[in-house]
Amino acid sequence: MLSQKRMASAVGLFAAAAMVLGACAPQATGTPQVIVQTQVVVQTSAPVVQTQIVNGTPQQVVVTATPAPVQPTAAASFKS
Repeated sequence: MLSQKRMASAVGLFAAAAMVLGACAPQATGTPQVIVQTQVVVQTSAPVVQTQIVNGTPQQVVVTATPAPVQPTAAASFKS
């Protein structure tokens, strides 16, 4: 029984020492400096074409909306 008391005392002392040492930590420094660096980028090549229609025939895309999710009814019951 005495060993449990000693163990509890040791853990409590360790926790108190950790709090005291944590409170003695140095303060955080002020706000960090913001460094802004500007770079000039010169484009030497021709711009890249992203989309092309091949053979001159435009393509038509049909977009259909997805149905709304089904809401469960209040009368649904679960067996337990």
